[in-house]
Amino acid sequence: MFIFLRQLLRVLRRCLPRGRAPRLDGARRWLDKHIEECDFKIAVSRFAAARRDRPRWRRKFALWWRRHLSIFKRRRRRDGQSKLLVVGLAAAILPVVVAIHFGREVKEKKDEPAFEEIYRSQNGAPLVRIVYISDWDSSVATAYLNAQILRTRLAAEVLLKPLPLTRLAEAWAQLATNRADVFFSGWMPTQAEFARQAGERVARLGTLATDARLGLAVPQWMDVETLADLAAGGGVIYAIDPDSKLSHLTRRAIEDYGLTRWRLDERNEPYLWDKLREAEREHQPVVVTAWTPHALFAEFPLKFLADPRGIYGDSDTINIYAATPFIGMFEELSGFFRREKLTMTEYAELLRAIQGDGDIVTQIKIWLDDHQPLIDEWLRKK
Repeated sequence: MFIFLRQLLRVLRRCLPRGRAPRLDGARRWLDKHIEECDFKIAVSRFAAARRDRPRWRRKFALWWRRHLSIFKRRRRRDGQSKLLVVGLAAAILPVVVAIHFGREVKEKKDEPAFEEIYRSQNGAPLVRIVYISDWDSSVATAYLNAQILRTRLAAEVLLKPLPLTRLAEAWAQLATNRADVFFSGWMPTQAEFARQAGERVARLGTLATDARLGLAVPQWMDVETLADLAAGGGVIYAIDPDSKLSHLTRRAIEDYGLTRWRLDERNEPYLWDKLREAEREHQPVVVTAWTPHALFAEFPLKFLADPRGIYGDSDTINIYAATPFIGMFEELSGFFRREKLTMTEYAELLRAIQGDGDIVTQIKIWLDDHQPLIDEWLRKK
């Protein structure tokens, strides 16, 4: 349309007299300007149409990039303000946090009971906190045994604190930090590193039992004395869990002693008990993995085979350890723990007792009734 008008003006300019030409020239220039703008708009519209015809993923990417680029630009502009804001907030909050922390510490120290009150129950009786390993029958048995004696014969209150074997280190840490008082399962030298870390905060009161060991055991009537003697025969060695330390050592013993005709049958402890009962009933030779203290030795006449190569290691002693402050406060109780001793036969009988019918406290009471002279010897005063 604009182009048609421009051409029309050119024709009129030629037809009109010269005096009217300047006005027509101004109208033509006006038309030329709008024609150029119109051409630009047409070009822009065509470009926009071309952009709309781009692949969809390219359009989405372009939109995402423009949006996030603007966000990045705004973030750069705000970075300086944000840093100043964070520093200002930290400067305002830090004094409040410090004041609350120290105020709480002061309150805790103010409310903290006197040192002597930790070892006294509500009725004023001595309070003994016994930590033990719930996965070990030997640890469970001695903890409940001592708890019963302390309550009935020494007028003390007892708090039992069980821990799984995976937290054995924590048992020692509780002694060292005055969160527990006595531990009856300090196997030495196996746990020597824990005792070293505890230092002077924990002290050994006495040895509860000696000759705690691992190895292979056979009925006493079998004519073998050492692991090397087994090489002359063959059969099955009944063991416990394949992942246990005892089973790992037994596999090494089979290799080192050349027990090629022996097969290792690794199941679990109840299976091992069944095989021992079957062998005793039929008077058949049998070889089992064993350890002391264990209830097996109370029910079956077993003996350990000597281990000249030392594959199973030396025997351990089971010691009683106590927190140093507890020892200084309760001399009578500490003396009782020092005199407490068990043979492996007595230990095995105790472990066999807690596996009987009824709850563990009832079984412990029965065992105590059957061993009164031994308990009286522990309680005597020097």
